[in-house]
Amino acid sequence: MMANRAHIHIPVLLLVTIGSGCALMNLRPQLDVTDYRGEGAISQIRSAENLGFKVDFGPFSLAKPYAFRYRLEGLPRAHGVTPYEAGLVAPLDGAEESEWPHVPERLVHGALGGLVVKLEDAAGATLFEGTAEIGGLSWTRFINDSPFGHTPAWRYRPDLNGRVSEQPWYLAVSYTPGVDSIDRPARIRFTAGGRH
Repeated sequence: MMANRAHIHIPVLLLVTIGSGCALMNLRPQLDVTDYRGEGAISQIRSAENLGFKVDFGPFSLAKPYAFRYRLEGLPRAHGVTPYEAGLVAPLDGAEESEWPHVPERLVHGALGGLVVKLEDAAGATLFEGTAEIGGLSWTRFINDSPFGHTPAWRYRPDLNGRVSEQPWYLAVSYTPGVDSIDRPARIRFTAGGRH
């Protein structure tokens, strides 16, 4: 009888622990994104460990040249050492979805194209600037989201800058397809936090 009781209590304890973690995430105040007045669609990244947000911009095709300068204004302040970061979001098709976390071959092999990303503040100072080949990006993914390709060159940490850069900020993006480029939708994302 004692052994049966122990087996009953372990799953209940596990469920209480998991439920408590989810409840803590819902009780913790999230970043306020209501003051955002820039381009794109901003949303919270709900996390019990690291508050965050993301701004997604309109889609473009990786088969065609693309250039745009986005205005970012009223962004939430990143906490502590959390960097602001830009990257490329590439939705997966059904077959690729089932193979994740394996990054699709069509995103990592060949001369797919190059992306130049530059972030400037209201005074025109460069906060970050970098170039990357699509095939050389590091790919991560939030739960129920599309893969996010990024590189350390596209990060800005205010705590290392020594001063707070005034908004609005401007995110200039220029994409040039390579000889192996594919007709695939993608979009630019600007984000901070939300990662474990």
